[in-house]
Amino acid sequence: MTKPLRILLLCDDHPDHADTLHAHIGGMEQHSRHQIVRLNPVGIESHPLLDDLEFFDVILLHWSLVITFDTYLAPSVRARIHRASALKVQFIQDEYRWVDDITRMMRYLGVEIIYSVAPPDEFDTIYGSRAPDARVLPTLTGYVPDALVGLPAPAASDRPLDIVYRGRELPPWMGRLAREKLEIGRNVERLATARGLQVDIATAEEARVYGGAWLDFLRSGRATLATPSGSSITDFDGTVQRAVEAHLADRPDSSFEELADRVLAPYEGNVLIDVVSPRIFEAAATRTALIVFEGRYSEVLDLRRHAFVLERDYSNFDEIADALRDPSVVEGFTTAAYDDLIASGRWAFARFVTSFDDEIDCAARRRRAAPWDGPAPDGSARRPSFALVRSAVGGLTRLTGYRARHRRT
Repeated sequence: MTKPLRILLLCDDHPDHADTLHAHIGGMEQHSRHQIVRLNPVGIESHPLLDDLEFFDVILLHWSLVITFDTYLAPSVRARIHRASALKVQFIQDEYRWVDDITRMMRYLGVEIIYSVAPPDEFDTIYGSRAPDARVLPTLTGYVPDALVGLPAPAASDRPLDIVYRGRELPPWMGRLAREKLEIGRNVERLATARGLQVDIATAEEARVYGGAWLDFLRSGRATLATPSGSSITDFDGTVQRAVEAHLADRPDSSFEELADRVLAPYEGNVLIDVVSPRIFEAAATRTALIVFEGRYSEVLDLRRHAFVLERDYSNFDEIADALRDPSVVEGFTTAAYDDLIASGRWAFARFVTSFDDEIDCAARRRRAAPWDGPAPDGSARRPSFALVRSAVGGLTRLTGYRARHRRT
């Protein structure tokens, strides 16, 4: 086995963030054979770790950071990363927005490996001409943490509800696929209630459920709803978002269908990102049946074996409603999903991190990125609406004596 590499993991690990984010960061730290040190760079320009980046073999940029926003990575921090000789690796999600700006910043920072959640057949469209020197590798939005294996779960016949679901309304410029998270909830609630099913379905932001309460919520229902995670429009340079906002400024009461016809049609389907989300694994772990729209789901789901497939026109909902009343049918799907997605270990964090470790072992010995030969690209003082500027450094501060223990020899 090769000598462990020293990895600086830059991430926004604020405790208010979703459990799936913390699970991703924790899974990397727990299972890697390399020495990972975590630092939250949000709102800071100086830190002892940033003062000596040559100490690290790898700088890992986590998807919780928007690398073009100054509140996440200050310009002085980006300049230090640019100058560092370490291998730079980027985990990225939400590849439907700011693509031109983010890939330009990746090139400036010297990113050599991009872990993308997009389907591999879309890599060239997204990154081919924008990050030509980077190696793009597939990953998932999340994997199965150890805590999901062997969860207690009541039998289907003992669950008080037939269908449980929490969805949300996403920006219309993400396209029709993203809209489905809202529509499946609204339509199934209406249809299920009319057929006498007991449901707890909501799509309002204030109704969302987090933490341990989320797993309890899933265990209260025989089934939950799911759609492919992602988007059917990628807005490379902000054109689509600006067009939607301009239309809404003139016609604030426009429906999604009006936007789809008058604004989104030229862009719909330019890139299809229809991937699996951690919610799929959580449903399988709690033995809650999946009612899903058809999609690729990162090739994780076997739709015939793991889920009830709901037609997008809802024409087979009555058939699914009847099946939900038979616990043996429900448990046939939930047993298969649990065995294949959870118990098999195929989608475990540990397995993915082993492949990650192997990849960076090799990459650290074959440096490929072309050096940036222009001025530093402009960042942005903007930040996403969900982000808070925090001046304190979160995450790992357990570095006292770290360098002394791991001095280069």
